[in-house]
Amino acid sequence: MMKNKIRVVEIISDTNFGGAGQYLKSIVTEIDRDRFEPIVIMPVDSVLKDMLRDVEIFYCPDINEKSFSLKGTYNLYKMIRNIRPSVVHTHGSLSGRLAAQLLGVGSIIYTKHTLSDNSVKWKRGLKRVLNRILRSKAIAISSSVQMNLIEEGIKEDRIRMIYNGIKPIETFDQNARLKPIISLVGRLEAIKGHRHMIEITKRLVERYGDDFQVMFVGTGSLEAFLKSTSEVNGLPIVFSGHVDNIGSIYENSDIIVNTSDSEALSYAALEGMMYKKPVVAFDIPGINEVIEDGKTGFLVEYMNYDLFVECLVRLLRDDTLRTRMGELGRERVIE
Repeated sequence: MMKNKIRVVEIISDTNFGGAGQYLKSIVTEIDRDRFEPIVIMPVDSVLKDMLRDVEIFYCPDINEKSFSLKGTYNLYKMIRNIRPSVVHTHGSLSGRLAAQLLGVGSIIYTKHTLSDNSVKWKRGLKRVLNRILRSKAIAISSSVQMNLIEEGIKEDRIRMIYNGIKPIETFDQNARLKPIISLVGRLEAIKGHRHMIEITKRLVERYGDDFQVMFVGTGSLEAFLKSTSEVNGLPIVFSGHVDNIGSIYENSDIIVNTSDSEALSYAALEGMMYKKPVVAFDIPGINEVIEDGKTGFLVEYMNYDLFVECLVRLLRDDTLRTRMGELGRERVIE
């Protein structure tokens, strides 16, 4: 291991590649290697392991897709004790924060990448108790996440809001396509709401015909079910699987959609806007901090499928509107 550098341990429990993974990948790629030595702890079966370069990786059992488990906490405790970092940065891992605090790590940081449902009183109370005990500072990736953290008992002076960032790009698609492409980028999991997009696609075919293509970009546990549902209904939906060069997806798309049930802050929306693509999404916390309705895309009442279809039809029929919204979207992201 390198000497005289600040050793930073990044802990992630996701096995699939989503917003937290993309966030972590950006940190590892962009961090000043002259000052910091990043080390990543992840589950054994994480797809992220093939995406990180020039970084030491430790694989921890019993933390996959779990914020907390006793075994996971114990295993992380042993790993952190051996690594002896100055900073532990967790991406939703309660086990990681507990282990780091028990070991007396000097700086513990927690980045929250999701919005939690705090409507159940006893769960909210438990989180408040834990957050009074834990001394970690928190990063909120949107104002909605910041409010979520405050609800969970983290004092506002311990929270810093930092929006997700993406690197500016200068290459754009100039090729005409036989059919316009509407892309939904996200893990094939229930929270990403692909079931909504399937219903929207059915209605879009009825309204507009099948002279378009919907692309589901990503992998996940619902892949087989979503493919079967799409095929049974004869819908113009294709599945790309995991894509390393995600920029090629945005370049070859005409419209980006987001039909998630919940979002802390959507990387896909930000990236689509960077590539000058209009975004249509449900009007939910996190997303509505990104999209300016009627300017950079459209915000639609949650599960109002007919209005969603109407917005897509407007964009499909109006090249000038797509271009104008795309230009404004890029300006907003760069600002």
